Amino acid sequence: MSLTVITSKDSVIQLDELEAAVEGITDSDAQHCDHHNPLRTLLKEMQDYGVETLVRYDYFTDYIKELIEDCDLPDNLAPYIVIDWEKTALNCQVDWIEFQFEYITYWGR
Repeated sequence: MSLTVITSKDSVIQLDELEAAVEGITDSDAQHCDHHNPLRTLLKEMQDYGVETLVRYDYFTDYIKELIEDCDLPDNLAPYIVIDWEKTALNCQVDWIEFQFEYITYWGR
């Protein structure tokens, strides 16, 4: 059996990775490990809200920066233009849902 390990140390959790991890959990695994039930709960919450990606709170600003940079920002911005990535990430959180997993906050969308 190949089991994808999902822990609160992960910066980004994708829905399909979590589904694969939960599919690999047998009932006897769940009885012997307290970690599996929170995974099942997290999966159900993600499915209920239609969330496909979770981003750990301390990686969220970097994630938003990468997401925006992937949208083809001009490489030659004037030197006096500065993007405040912290404030941009806070503004983006309006469109994200807060989740808790192993006492860690994740933002989902």
